[in-house]
Amino acid sequence: MVNNKISISIAGASTFNLKSILISLKLKKINITVYDGPNRCAWNGGRINRDINITKKDIGDYNKLGVRVSLTFTNPVIDLKDKTGLKLLELLSFNKNKNNNSKTINEIILVNDDFRIFLRDNYNFILKYSITGHKNYTSFLSREEIKEYYKDLFSKYDKVVIHSELAPKRWFIEFLHEYNYLIKAEVIINIIKGCSFCPKYKEHYELIASDSNNPKVMYCILDDVPKDLVNQFYNPRTKKLLIEIYNIKFEGRSGTEKEFLKHSQFFNTIKDIL
Repeated sequence: MVNNKISISIAGASTFNLKSILISLKLKKINITVYDGPNRCAWNGGRINRDINITKKDIGDYNKLGVRVSLTFTNPVIDLKDKTGLKLLELLSFNKNKNNNSKTINEIILVNDDFRIFLRDNYNFILKYSITGHKNYTSFLSREEIKEYYKDLFSKYDKVVIHSELAPKRWFIEFLHEYNYLIKAEVIINIIKGCSFCPKYKEHYELIASDSNNPKVMYCILDDVPKDLVNQFYNPRTKKLLIEIYNIKFEGRSGTEKEFLKHSQFFNTIKDIL
């Protein structure tokens, strides 16, 4: 590897006691980001009505551990006058928060382009394009169309969460190598429910965004869930792939801390390879 560290994003910054979990894992060779959609902010994509909150102290505690905090502002509609959203930006901005002396640069996950420009002009965040903004992988006509699509995104964002279907394809990895995009690409793994390669992930994201007050939309919409959705992440081919992809996003905030810790063995596998 050219870079001696890979980066892992973990769901549940406000949901789990991640600080103690991260300390116990001792992932010294791995850059960690924790993310969530807190404080009932209208900018949050998907689970906007959950009663979770993040404070200045929470952000500071993570940053002091060298852990980046990321907010999932993936709603396609962004009101730049929203008071809750603007307050969270101030809490997250290390260079404007006098009580946070960490040099850690925090992150925003988003899809709205006007919001991207606003953040570039006013803050110093890492900006990541969410998988929820992609059109379905099957809608592309050719490899060249896919490449041009990603070239545009990589020119605008610091990181891009890629279609999970593309992650195992050698020609796409070679494309990322050719244009030095590999360090900016991120792949999603759902360690609790295995949603990453779901054929209806786009439809499910849109359903959650459109009917977030209905708790039923949070559950799987597949009629028949393949048994290997989770287990596929532990096979040798995928392990090798994940070491080649520098940035990995672990979903699973809808699980429990017990489930999360059960899957922490996956992190130990990565440590062993490193």
